[in-house]
Amino acid sequence: MPDPIVPVETERLILRRFTPEDFEAFHGYHRLPDVARYLYRNPRTPEQSRAALERFGALKFEGEGDELVLAVQARGGALLGDVVLKWVSREARQAEIGYTFARRAWGRGYATEAARACLDAAFGPLGLDEVIALVIPDNARSLRVVARLGMAPDGRRHAYGREHLVFRRGRMADHEQHLRTLYDAFNARDVDAVIAALHPDVDWPNAWEGGRLRGHAAVRDYWARQFAAINPRVEPQAFSTTEDGRIAVEVHQVVRSPAGEVLSDGTVTHVYALRDGLVERMDVVE
Repeated sequence: MPDPIVPVETERLILRRFTPEDFEAFHGYHRLPDVARYLYRNPRTPEQSRAALERFGALKFEGEGDELVLAVQARGGALLGDVVLKWVSREARQAEIGYTFARRAWGRGYATEAARACLDAAFGPLGLDEVIALVIPDNARSLRVVARLGMAPDGRRHAYGREHLVFRRGRMADHEQHLRTLYDAFNARDVDAVIAALHPDVDWPNAWEGGRLRGHAAVRDYWARQFAAINPRVEPQAFSTTEDGRIAVEVHQVVRSPAGEVLSDGTVTHVYALRDGLVERMDVVE
């Protein structure tokens, strides 16, 4: 996470860079056997904790092997733990997520809340396509966290000297749910909901009359004309990612007249370019 987007704030937490003043609290939980059990096996010595804090302050997040470790602090309160993103593959835009928390923070949802904020940053400003988590099979608490994060199981992997379960979550999962919601809103004629998800300068195809449209007002007027003359319904069938990173959605499209007569019934592909979570451009491929 580049510094311009930290601190990251959630309802109860602040994710920020570590400082030397965090040593006592940081070492306070990293020196405990039950905290170290699923990480590096042996508790950290004071010297190891100091060295770790110094290293964290200098970390970048620019290429394979790089990692970023952020302090997780309660709003207006104490340091509770830390969360890490580590580059796995720059080519695949993939990183690994991990988290460590003091015992007093266990069972209160802090790990899920912090990791979710980290995932939002990963798939947002950092532009990652996939995040994985490696969990030791008997780590029940961490298994519950990855389940709450919507991460899907994907076999096992030997890493860090031990066997781990692998969990994955990709950008596509978020995009798919987002676009499915927009199709539902379109079919319900909730135009306000769809318009709110479009970039203000959206570039939209006028597949009915020909040409293209630019901006919210033009798209809204287009749909008003369209709905007065025809009754289209589109159901997404399959999602994929194009080579240039856009989202392709195969849809079953049925167009009826106002009287209910079927005018067309077939499959087309909608291709979306997104920016900051908003639809910036859409193309229709027959």
